Amino acid sequence: MPGGGVEANENPKVAAARESKEEVNVDLDVTQLKLVDIIFKPSDDSLLLMYEYSEPVKEEIDYSVNDEEIEGYKFFAPHDMPKLLPEYYQEFLKKHFNV
Repeated sequence: MPGGGVEANENPKVAAARESKEEVNVDLDVTQLKLVDIIFKPSDDSLLLMYEYSEPVKEEIDYSVNDEEIEGYKFFAPHDMPKLLPEYYQEFLKKHFNV
């Protein structure tokens, strides 16, 4: 789940698309991003905007990880994810994916 901060005067959808490109080399069409949830993260008094991308991602994309952006990555089955994530993400997964 790519993520990151919104730059000054940056549209949150544009930020989501930028972070996706920076972190996993996937270009997203911002018009296809739908806001599905807003999560309050009390530890740093911030809001997380959770978007759904409604278009299929092309299979031939060269998924890559920018070493400056991500410490590591791994693929998980949906039911294994909640126990690996902070509580605020666990609540999101329960609410939207029943895991």
